[in-house]
Amino acid sequence: MKYTLIILVLLGTIGCGNTTNAKDSSENEIRQMLADLKNAPFKDCKYSSLYPGLRIASSPPRNPDDTFDFVCPIDGEKITYYGNEIEEAAWASNYLPYQMENINELVTGKNITFAADLTSFCKKNNPRASILIVNYKNGRVVKTPITHSDMLLLSSFLSGGNQCYCAPRPAMYCEATKSKLARLAEIFGQDINSL
Repeated sequence: MKYTLIILVLLGTIGCGNTTNAKDSSENEIRQMLADLKNAPFKDCKYSSLYPGLRIASSPPRNPDDTFDFVCPIDGEKITYYGNEIEEAAWASNYLPYQMENINELVTGKNITFAADLTSFCKKNNPRASILIVNYKNGRVVKTPITHSDMLLLSSFLSGGNQCYCAPRPAMYCEATKSKLARLAEIFGQDINSL
C-alpha cells in the first residue's frame, strides 16, 4: 500500500509538470508570432492594382421600419433592433459565430482558444459591442471589443503572419497584416514594446 501511494504521487507530479509546460507555451507562442511579424518586411498590398476601380460602398441607411430580432445567448429573449441599428447586431448574431469557428480551427494545437461575448446586445439601451475573449492555457483571459475588420485581421495573422488582409468597409482596401501589429498586440493582450 505504501509503494502504491508513492507511485501515484510521483505520476501525478510528472503529469502536472508536463501540463504546466504546455500551458506556458500558449502566450510565448503568440508573443513569438507577433515578434516575427514585427521583424518581417512590409508586403505591398495594393488591391487596387489588381482590380482597378473596385469599391464596395458602405451599406446604405436602412429603412426605419426594417427589423432584426437578436436572440440573447443568456436567456433566449428576443430584442428587436430597427433601421440603422440592425447591421452590428446582425453581424454579431449571424456572421461572428462562423468567424469564431474559423479562428479556433486556425489555432488547433496552439494552447489558445477564442470565444465571443455578445451579451451587450441583450439590453436595448446598452452600449453595444462584440467582445473577443482570448483564453490562454495558462489561465490568462484577455477581453477586447472587436469589429468585422478585426476578425479578418486576426484570421489573416493566424493563417500565416505577414499577409495581406482586405476589409470591406467603408471601401474595399487591403493592408499588410504587419501594418496592424499594434491592434494585434492589443487583441492578444501583449505589450508591443516588449516584442
